[in-house]
Amino acid sequence: MFNSRWELSGTLEKYFGPAAAGGGPREGLEYWPPARMRAYQRDAIADQLAHVAAHSPFYQRKFASAGVAAGDFQQLEDLDRFPFTHKDELRGDPWILLAVPKDEVCLAHTSTGTTGGDWSYILYTWDDMHARDQAPATRALMPVRRGDVVINALPYEMSSSGQSFQRSLQGGAGALVLPVGKGGFYSDPYKTVKIMADLKADVLITTPPYAMVLAEAAAQAGHQPGEGIRLRFMWLTGEGCSPAYRRRLEKLWNCQGLIFYGSMECGSIGIECPEQSGSHVCQGHVYLEIVDPKTGEPLPAGETGEVVCTVLQRRASPLIRFRTQDLAMIEPRPCNCGMTLPKLHIRGRIVDQIAEQGGQIGAGPVSPYMIEDVLYAHDAVGGNYQIYTAADGLLIEAELTPGTDGQSAKDAIISTLALRGVAADLNLVDHIPRTGGKTRRIRPIVERDALMRQESMIQK
Repeated sequence: MFNSRWELSGTLEKYFGPAAAGGGPREGLEYWPPARMRAYQRDAIADQLAHVAAHSPFYQRKFASAGVAAGDFQQLEDLDRFPFTHKDELRGDPWILLAVPKDEVCLAHTSTGTTGGDWSYILYTWDDMHARDQAPATRALMPVRRGDVVINALPYEMSSSGQSFQRSLQGGAGALVLPVGKGGFYSDPYKTVKIMADLKADVLITTPPYAMVLAEAAAQAGHQPGEGIRLRFMWLTGEGCSPAYRRRLEKLWNCQGLIFYGSMECGSIGIECPEQSGSHVCQGHVYLEIVDPKTGEPLPAGETGEVVCTVLQRRASPLIRFRTQDLAMIEPRPCNCGMTLPKLHIRGRIVDQIAEQGGQIGAGPVSPYMIEDVLYAHDAVGGNYQIYTAADGLLIEAELTPGTDGQSAKDAIISTLALRGVAADLNLVDHIPRTGGKTRRIRPIVERDALMRQESMIQK
């Protein structure tokens, strides 16, 4: 049940208020029977459609153009009659999604702009941030306890990631949260690992590349895995990673690394349980569809397509059928953990898929996660790598672990990639700079020299 001083009403009161029936053998929406979850999501979407039809000029125009009305939605299967919302539609005008009086907005976040074009903005009322965000939260999937020391090494500047984790873990779990940020002016990696050791951190939240940076800084400061800094687990979020990269980070930190999938626009989307067999969909916050990226047609469970997200509770800037540009598949089989929430297997961003280069890369696009997985399966590959595209193919540069046989590793990696349909040149180098911001693993070859000249956050 939801215990808060914030007043609930409507659908939230019905499903999460003090008088709401649990509907399952264990408390929490993670264990709701599917029929109860479908009923909640149907009611929440109906509420959102009525809200935007009455208060959002953006959606009023879209619905009129598509010839649909809020009343056309009667069951979840009706949602595909409504138009998609595209990223490009949200760029430029910060108020494009506004669906409440402007003086009710108390928080705004902007996108990183890493996919190109103008930024987009997501707005929140106080009610959005607390009652509407906290009431349908997935408590069992966020195993942070009162008194835990959580190192929040995510961006706080403009981004939603750092602040939203802090709100959830302080208000929902009663944790002690350290807002160390991600390599900002006052928070270099060496200072962060000292804080982790001083305060005996329990949990680390950061991106996979920055978890690597912090592990390297910790090693240079003399902290061995499980000694000095003893994490119970990590949340890896903000950027994807391959299974081999995740295993490398887990070995460095001597704890599990759990995937937390979300976005600035949609908030929490999927959270991995300790089974590490996919991210459970945050069905209290979002309704997901998987569609064919080219046609927009719905795909059945088990097929990979684009993630389309409808945000269930946010009123200031609602999103209906938002195309995330992320690729994933929904796992139809239940998880061994006992939770009834379906699982999402993330395949990466559409824009990051590597197209055929000069006819050398087999049939169709290649996920950079696959290349990363091959690289980090070899101990000879160090902590950083980069993929460069050119007219005649791919160049992969990766760090060589000191004291290892570089030629043997190079031959094995090139051979494994070839077996998976990827032809590429591979250079093993001493060091690739660790830079701030969101990691760009794939760059045109003309950017290589400028990247290598950048100052690195980690000393050699």
